[in-house]
Amino acid sequence: MALTISQVDQAIEDILLKGQAFSADGATFTRADLDKLRALRREIGGESADNILDRTTYVIPRRPA
Repeated sequence: MALTISQVDQAIEDILLKGQAFSADGATFTRADLDKLRALRREIGGESADNILDRTTYVIPRRPA
């Protein structure tokens, strides 16, 4: 499995904005894999750790009872 940088970016964006999972190249990533995707993004892109995706926080909203 060799994901491109655009596929990794798309996976991170889809998980953060659209739902819980992303599938590409025979691999499925979930919200629990965000740290793994961010590390892969740094490895592929050769970028510093100071980017907007690393500073993004996310929460699962509570639903009223």
